[in-house]
Amino acid sequence: PVPYPLPRGERVDPQVADLPVFPGAHEIDGFLAPNDGALMPLQVYATSAPHADVIAFYRAELEALFGRK
Repeated sequence: PVPYPLPRGERVDPQVADLPVFPGAHEIDGFLAPNDGALMPLQVYATSAPHADVIAFYRAELEALFGRK
């Protein structure tokens, strides 16, 4: 699991530059998190939408960007 620091209102560039933010979500924080010996950008957003809606949105967006596999 990623160790989540206390939010400091920082920003990081997203790992997938063309991926849109979930409609209505707002950014809380961003930081670099360790992942297999490297640092990866992790952005934290808040939304009141159901988890299934967020997953469906990003599945569709990623398939549109990278194609269905």
